[in-house]
Order: sequence, then C-alpha cells, then structure tokens
Amino acid sequence: MVAIELLGPSGIGKTTFLKTLQKARGNADWITSHEALASIYPQKRRYYQVERLVSRIARVFGFSLQKRKNDELVELIKKYEADCALMFEMFLTALNASEIEVWQKIKTLEFNIRKVLYRRALLHNHFKDSIILLDEGIVQNWARSVKLALENPRKYQELTKSVLFPKAVMYFELDDWEFRKRLSTRFNTYGKRKINLLLEDVTDEEIERYIVRTKQSSRKTLEACKCLNLPVLELQPVANEENIDKALNFIQNVGETSGAV
Repeated sequence: MVAIELLGPSGIGKTTFLKTLQKARGNADWITSHEALASIYPQKRRYYQVERLVSRIARVFGFSLQKRKNDELVELIKKYEADCALMFEMFLTALNASEIEVWQKIKTLEFNIRKVLYRRALLHNHFKDSIILLDEGIVQNWARSVKLALENPRKYQELTKSVLFPKAVMYFELDDWEFRKRLSTRFNTYGKRKINLLLEDVTDEEIERYIVRTKQSSRKTLEACKCLNLPVLELQPVANEENIDKALNFIQNVGETSGAV
C-alpha cells in the first residue's frame, strides 16, 4: 500500500481540498481513506448504531462486549509487530516528554492507537496494492513524535521502511488572515468554536495563539519529513486548476516511483 498523507493544521482545508481532488480524479487509480473504509464497512453508520444498542442491552444483563473489540485491535496490530514497534516507541517517548495534562495524554494515546494506528493497519490489510490519500494519519496525528527524527535522523530513518508509514506528504499552509477566516467558517458550520478534540469553545486570544503555534508546529513536522527523505509537495489548500494539477501529478509520480502504478 502506498499511503500519501495530507499535512497541515486542523481547519486549514485539507479535507475540503481532498474532496475537490476526488472530483478531478478521472481514471486515476487511487482512493481516499474514507472511500477505503466505506468499502470495508459499507453500512458504517448503521453498524455503529446497532453496535451501541447491542452493547447497552448486554450491559443490562451484566455482560460486556468491549473485550471482543480490543481483541480485534490487538490481533491486527500483532500482525504488524515489526512495523509498529519503532513507531510506538517514538510516540510514547514524545508523549512522555509532553507538557500537556494527564487526561489529554490518555485521550491522545487512545485516539492514536484506535483511530490512527489501527486504521492504518486495517487499510494496509485490505489494500496492499493501492494508493491511498489520508487526511488523518501517522505524520499528521503523531506530529510531536515524528519531529524526533530531527534529533536522531539515523535511528528514525527506519520508520520509512514500515508498510504503515506514509511514502509521501502533501503539505498545506495559508497566511494568518485566510487561516483565521477558514476557522470562522468551521465554527459557523458546527455551531460552536471547536478546533480539534482538545480545544473546544476557544476565545479569540486562543485562536490567535493556535494559529501561530500550529503553523510553527506543522512547519517543523514538514522539516522532519524532509529529514526522513519523504517526497513532499507544498501547496495552498486552494482548489484552483494549478493546485489540482500539481496534486494529481504528485500522486501519479509517487505511485510510479513506489511501483503501485
């Protein structure tokens, strides 16, 4: 599987750009992670609704179905033990050194195991010969960890040999004014000032700090990707013809280089 990740701050427009890219895809042989997951779980929404209902009924009778779910996750990650080992060590090292609150560390750990690592292993398990674009992935969600490559490039160069690690990155950045405008659009859409899982109901001052902090952080993550010799395309998340063409050509070149097309 050839994974290409979209990298950039939450709210900058990665998912919107990806949707536009899908419409311009034509006969190109690649899919998004959302399309891939939908093919694995064709009735995803209904599936989760039924699952929640069954779990609640089971708890009424004193049973728990959680262990079964955990076993599925563990078994799949066991299959990719060699690929996960260095990534998980890197993630825990960065998380331990982080100054965020303990509850945030717990939430981050759970999210990155269940929603990132597990999904990457699941996608590779089903789409070994495909090119997949991800707007949420290891580099984007484990950014703090990936930056360790800047401190020890020789050690973390091994990451790129993993079948779960992305083969290339599309990096998105905007000026502060346009970024602020896009965040406002997001707030209006969702009816609350929510940026990501850890920042809800933010003030204007927090938004300004968020813009500066996340842009600096994303730029440093980009440096780490280059340090790991990953192919990188830098773009503004503006869906004009020039940017769409650049993105489609980049995907094609990465696929050809990796032997996927």
